[in-house]
Amino acid sequence: MQNQDTVSTLYDQTGQKVMKLVATDKEYVTYDEMIKHNPDLPKAFVKVEDVRFYQHHGVDWFGLGRAIVKNIITMRKGEGGGTITMQVARNIILKNREKTYSRKLKEMATAMAIEDKFKKNLILESYLNNIYFGNGIKGVAMAAKVYFGKDITKQKLEPQEIALLAGLPKAPEGYNPILHPDKALERRNIVLMKMAEDENLPPIIPPSELNKYKQKPLGVDVETYREHKRKIRQYDAYKEYVIRELKERYNISEADLATQNYNIYTGLNPAAQAAVEKAIKDDSLYQGHKNLDGGATMINPKNGLIEAIAGGRFYKPTFVIRSLEPHQPGSSIKPITVYAPAIELNDDINEYAMIPDEPKSYGGWIPKNYEKKYYGLVPMRDVVATSMNAATVWILNNKVGLKNALKFGRKAGLPLKNGDKGLSMLALGGLTDGVTTVQMAQAYTALANNGVMNEAHAVEKVVDTEGNVLEPIKKLKKGRKVYSRKTAWYTTRMLLSVVSGKGVRHGYTGKFARLDNGQPVAGKTGTTQNGKDAWFVGYTPKHVLAVTIFNPPFGEKVELSGGKYPAKMFKAIMEETMEGNNEPITQFEKPQGVPDPTPSIQLLPISVTAQYDQTSHSVHLSWNAQNNPRVKYRVERSEDQVHWQPLSEVQGGSYTDTSIQVLKSKTYYYRVVVIDTKTHYELMSNVVKVQVTANQPQTSAEQKQGNPQDNNQGDLQANPQDIDQSQGTGGFLGGQGNQVETATGGAASGTDRGTDTSTAGGTDQGGTDTSTAGGTDQGGTDQGTDTSTDQGGQGGPSGNGVGNGVSQ
Repeated sequence: MQNQDTVSTLYDQTGQKVMKLVATDKEYVTYDEMIKHNPDLPKAFVKVEDVRFYQHHGVDWFGLGRAIVKNIITMRKGEGGGTITMQVARNIILKNREKTYSRKLKEMATAMAIEDKFKKNLILESYLNNIYFGNGIKGVAMAAKVYFGKDITKQKLEPQEIALLAGLPKAPEGYNPILHPDKALERRNIVLMKMAEDENLPPIIPPSELNKYKQKPLGVDVETYREHKRKIRQYDAYKEYVIRELKERYNISEADLATQNYNIYTGLNPAAQAAVEKAIKDDSLYQGHKNLDGGATMINPKNGLIEAIAGGRFYKPTFVIRSLEPHQPGSSIKPITVYAPAIELNDDINEYAMIPDEPKSYGGWIPKNYEKKYYGLVPMRDVVATSMNAATVWILNNKVGLKNALKFGRKAGLPLKNGDKGLSMLALGGLTDGVTTVQMAQAYTALANNGVMNEAHAVEKVVDTEGNVLEPIKKLKKGRKVYSRKTAWYTTRMLLSVVSGKGVRHGYTGKFARLDNGQPVAGKTGTTQNGKDAWFVGYTPKHVLAVTIFNPPFGEKVELSGGKYPAKMFKAIMEETMEGNNEPITQFEKPQGVPDPTPSIQLLPISVTAQYDQTSHSVHLSWNAQNNPRVKYRVERSEDQVHWQPLSEVQGGSYTDTSIQVLKSKTYYYRVVVIDTKTHYELMSNVVKVQVTANQPQTSAEQKQGNPQDNNQGDLQANPQDIDQSQGTGGFLGGQGNQVETATGGAASGTDRGTDTSTAGGTDQGGTDTSTAGGTDQGGTDQGTDTSTDQGGQGGPSGNGVGNGVSQ
């Protein structure tokens, strides 16, 4: 009776005590102080909660017998029959919350012992000072002050105000006057009727005045309540999420948390939570737009524990937690439903696989890229980094399939509906109901954790006052294998290029998420049609963070892109988290036993020679052919080295061009492209030049072999489709180059305006990337213009047509 600090405590991920979880303060008022100005207040609670309080000795045997009969009929146990004294015994003295008959017997015995030792008014005083009134409010004095702005030791409560307070303890969450004013009003009026009854106890209000009081407004001062919450606020959104999870997984109510001394161990990362709360309210990250709002969730990929969660830019207690609101994910869904599944299901798909990004009709729908251009045949790494919509839809349609994409998305925890089984939905992210930041961060943990996902949760364990670890009624899904270790690693490699731009030729969308401290980040941007919603979901080896920024339903509309707003917020949160925790830089480690990706077969570099036959007016080409049925050769000819005309595709090592013109002097250029017919990977040969004159045809002595030291700047210009023609054996990372290319122009997404000098072949022997992306990096601040926007689409015909035009 004397030790009444029974509020539950929240601990962070290191086991450090952080705060009281629910009621953090209260005002104790004696019975005599209470009745000086409000004599009807304790009477109302007795009339509503325990009408025979002054007649029984701790146990109301009549009420208990009636409750037992009801329990037998309804097959429930331990319900009802509780007196005010028994509630004092349960809430203050006994800590076992299980609804069993043995616990009820303990309550009864303790209640009778209390009655032996204490007077009725002291028992009632203890009850009124410790009962829970919802919204973290404990005790009748604090409830009156917060809900009505009144001090019950100095001011008189109106009958309708007393009725509301007396009605709340029955179900403080259900009758919450802030969240559910209609239900609270209904409950108050029921209590008013009870107060007017002349049964067992005299009426508190005249029956003739009942309707007058029932017509009164609820009278709750919302601003007073919010001011009270502001004074005690700390990690509000995280606390609210924990309270919800405890109710769902452990069936522990908010009232239990306020009246039982539980120790709640969570995944809270204080530095991360502080960083999230700071960034989500930072006006500069919304670039001057006052109505934009956002959400963010950080998860530990190793165990699924939620480290931080944002309430929203304008979040206050009782407001909606923006991080739990569903929004269309745009292209941030692509790694989960398309890229990783394609690698999982196909041995020939990795970052080097050549994917066609070209206009193609799917039932009348032609996916379009944001830049309203197509990139031709490109490596998958570029598809991912540039977020090419047309190529992504091709991968989904040809390498994954809608059924598999839906299965992988659901396996990663995304709430996909059957109506989401469409190309535009699963490839471009225009879903029926959308996803939350918790769900997206959870899905990406599978990529960050070698393909294994643990269900996102904030509560690690609950310990009662006796040291017992409580078993949850709802088990978590742990250790779910979504992808293989190889798939997770191969996908991570490509997502690293989204942020770093390494090995990418056609632009990359996540540059603003790059951390200044050098910590590698893998991630993906996402933007919906018309820029209504924007995402960046990324991860380091230690943290997965999903950020969304969106336009509200009303007010100013801002065209957003995932590569700008949420990417910058991701950077701010992750850098401050690492600094606050003093985290060292960590590298992504390749899983043991998983080889790095390589092209399916090694295409051998070829050297072409040419011979002009003036008798037949033909040019004979020959090269060292590769003996593999998967390999073919495309012969191309040009007169200006810009516009190349394909002449033929052959299997062998020679070709004769009989279509030349000799009416006037002319110069022809020839090259041969080696093609892997399974992966569409290509390798370019050297360029040879043949000069023909009208009177004296001749073969040029110049036959360039493309040695690694020859920059050959006049022989190969950027082709009109920006197709990467310079990949040597092994693609970007492996193999031997056979020609150095200097290609100017053709930068994708409007970003790469500089000159890219790179070595064909991927081993980068002597080539130097000198490209400039839109501006100059001065002192760590990007002063350039961000034109590397997300790739938009135009929607699709499948699955109700939801989400037309969602992009990366």
